[in-house]
Amino acid sequence: DKVSVASIPIETGNDYIFNDFERTNGIYVLFAVFLIILFLTAGFGGLRALLGLVITFGLLIVYLIPSLIQGQQVVYVVGGVVLAITALVLYLVHGFSLKTGAAIVGTLCGSAIAMIGALWSTDALRLTGITGDEDLVLSAVASQVKLSNLLIASMVIAGFGALNDVTVTQSSAVWELASANEKQTWRQLFFGGMRIGRDHIASSIYTIAFAYVGSALVTLMLIVAASPPLARLINDEVVAQELALIMVGSIALALSTPITTACAAWFAVKI
Repeated sequence: DKVSVASIPIETGNDYIFNDFERTNGIYVLFAVFLIILFLTAGFGGLRALLGLVITFGLLIVYLIPSLIQGQQVVYVVGGVVLAITALVLYLVHGFSLKTGAAIVGTLCGSAIAMIGALWSTDALRLTGITGDEDLVLSAVASQVKLSNLLIASMVIAGFGALNDVTVTQSSAVWELASANEKQTWRQLFFGGMRIGRDHIASSIYTIAFAYVGSALVTLMLIVAASPPLARLINDEVVAQELALIMVGSIALALSTPITTACAAWFAVKI
């Protein structure tokens, strides 16, 4: 096995201790396979999506995280990032069109709903954002960070990806319905799109739930292994936080679907 070591200066020279297994080459290989498959299945659209992903992470690392560390107002910071990512990435990946514009309207409305839900649930449920040792370490290293603000930001950002998926595909579905029969009215397009949207909402809620549970699986297993009563289990902040994440994201997703459908149907009828 290839390993990485840490060098420790001693009187006779240097001493070396095991640090970790060397994984760099494997990551490079995996990334190369990812690029090839992405290009073969999605073409240049897939590469544009990858560029959008790079831009997204750049904004998160360069602006969002430093701003939250400095203790800036979470609503303005997260709102600015969501607005920038939505405008830049959706137009970059899907092109400048009314179809993309409808998806942007739905995404921004859904993000605003998620922000309201995150603010309310964090306050009403008295969620502190402290659920493990890492939270305490961060609080000690950057004392100006408000952990409840990080929780609010995570609720909005975590649901943002699912919102993009739903709004883009929902807008595309309405556009396809409109191109199949150009004589359809706004009402016909809206209800036809919502028949597709209901299935999309149901499947996307599963996606959100499994993503959140998967990220906290070890912690949830430890809690469940202690076999507490159901009421006590739900009351635990780790579980309550995950439930709030799932429900806030699902509410935003469910409401963004009819908003996107209505907007896309309106644009499709007008052109």
